[in-house]
Amino acid sequence: MSSLAELGPAELSKLALSKVQPGKPKTYGGAIKNPALLEKVFISHTVPDVQPDTRILAVCGITDCEDDADPSNDGWFLSDFYAFNFLLRNEGAAQSWMTTENPSQLIEKYHEYLHGSQLQTRKAVLDNDILTENPPHHLKLFPRDALLANFLSAVKAECDVARELDQPVLVLLFGHGDQTSKGVYLGVDPSGPKPTYPLLEMEAFREAMGVGVAVTVVSTACFSGGWAVNPRLNATTLAGAAPGLSKVDPKYITGVSESWTASESLSRSCGSIYATAIIKALTSEDVPFLEERATAESSKEADDRASENDRASTYGRFCENLYRILFTQVDNWAAVHDIRFSAQDDEWGMEWKRRTGLPLSHYAAKWETLREVLPDPSVTTSASRDPTKLAVQTDESDVRRGAFGSREHSSTESNTLVPFPSLRSLVLHQAMMYMASFPGWDTLAPNVSLHNGITILRKGKPLSLSRLQRIHEIVDFRMELMKAADHYVDALGIPRPGGKRCSEWDIAAWVTSEENRQLCRRGTSEQPILEALQRSGLFPGPSVQKGHAFTKPMSYLSSALHLADVDAATLEAVIETLVAIKDKAVSIKRPIEKIILLTKKITAESRDKRDGYQWVKECDAYDVSRVPEGCWREGQETL
Repeated sequence: MSSLAELGPAELSKLALSKVQPGKPKTYGGAIKNPALLEKVFISHTVPDVQPDTRILAVCGITDCEDDADPSNDGWFLSDFYAFNFLLRNEGAAQSWMTTENPSQLIEKYHEYLHGSQLQTRKAVLDNDILTENPPHHLKLFPRDALLANFLSAVKAECDVARELDQPVLVLLFGHGDQTSKGVYLGVDPSGPKPTYPLLEMEAFREAMGVGVAVTVVSTACFSGGWAVNPRLNATTLAGAAPGLSKVDPKYITGVSESWTASESLSRSCGSIYATAIIKALTSEDVPFLEERATAESSKEADDRASENDRASTYGRFCENLYRILFTQVDNWAAVHDIRFSAQDDEWGMEWKRRTGLPLSHYAAKWETLREVLPDPSVTTSASRDPTKLAVQTDESDVRRGAFGSREHSSTESNTLVPFPSLRSLVLHQAMMYMASFPGWDTLAPNVSLHNGITILRKGKPLSLSRLQRIHEIVDFRMELMKAADHYVDALGIPRPGGKRCSEWDIAAWVTSEENRQLCRRGTSEQPILEALQRSGLFPGPSVQKGHAFTKPMSYLSSALHLADVDAATLEAVIETLVAIKDKAVSIKRPIEKIILLTKKITAESRDKRDGYQWVKECDAYDVSRVPEGCWREGQETL
């Protein structure tokens, strides 16, 4: 019998699905906070309780700073935001959808936002037709640096009204998550030496929410499972990712949420996988209601008959259905998401619409009215992850390596007809070094923007100078983080996992290695080490320039400390030593930074830009011989 370490993501998903037990939320991602209820079997159906008075508050933290709203960057969060705005419009007692970007300007710039897998029919959730005929409802625009403060004020105001009127509150959070605090980044703050991402922390949310009000939080953010397991936050949560890195299955479970794989033609991502599962759960949950309503003489008669038949799902049953839909209809590798749920006051047996605040609506009928974009018949990307398709063999080592998610690419097109040809070549060489370092799947939320940009660069398509610079800065930062992990390991004088440096280390290969299996047989847990590293601040957090969470260096260092048999008694002293090492570290500045800065100056000041391009082309400050062998696949051309 295979061990967990030897199972692939599809096999792990089948195993996880086989352990689901009806009425036991723990078996499908439920976090039960009352120890007395851990073994309780909750009912699956109850009397319907329609909630037309829900107060809906949604926020999207993605801005168009540095073109982040581009669907080839982080625009897939906006796809989620506008998908739910469409499904929930005209529902509930009050709605407020908070964002920083005008949708008309987004469509003028990026043309459309789609939702769903490119292997299946996708829906256009924001385009010119929607703006003209049925524009987004209850939209409120805020300055990028004021989004967080205004959102917290709105949470307090809505919860105060809901408490007085005995109404439920539904909160939807769309944005990147923070690994340490489990918070969500909202907007951009340009003040200070460098722009930063303001962070919505759980404690600030809890204080704004107050007590004595029914609140449900739906989040697609990385590490959002932390909202489900936090004992101080008494709210119902539907979270799209685990609380953090997990050594239960370190090959795949990272706490990082996933987008759908980017389209082949334009490298655009179309929403999150978890949001698709929620939409499918909602559209399937209201089918019995719609069928009954069609044959009843009145809506009251339909509601009465539903009550008599006792057919309304409880919240626990809804979560179980959502879990099953994710595994059987949406993603064949669903176990990697490690989605989490919680029920306010552990009331899993409450009717699902009452517990979540999601109003009873014609979700399926609404969804069908959106314009469809048909699947691309030439696409085979991630077909092995589609439960509705026949399995397609995928080279998993390429996926782990970050080789564009195993997408097939033609040879690099000539850079001579696009801006900054020589600079593009320099950044591409650097990016290919990074892609050879096993950085993780393209679809992981922190990787989507960067890897899609590298794909565009790889295909020879035009990129702005600012995006080229950002690709360089993020790649450089991530390579430096891996060097920092090597520095920590070497300074402590402990063995390297698998005898490899961080940039050479493949976490999945390490997990299945005999060396790691011996560690597992030793019986000591690596989880305390990993959690201590997450709290330590040894690895700098995300920023506008440096991109979002990159967890591989931390996992590498954690595995090295576990290999060195660092126990709980000595862990604190080791962390203090590492912090001291960090304070003395000196970052390496690469010549390419000078090239970018000078190119920027030439672009802005030179009347004859060809002179600037020629200068970059002739600059030999970057040593392209450092590109490692194996970066290029067989049959692909080098530059």
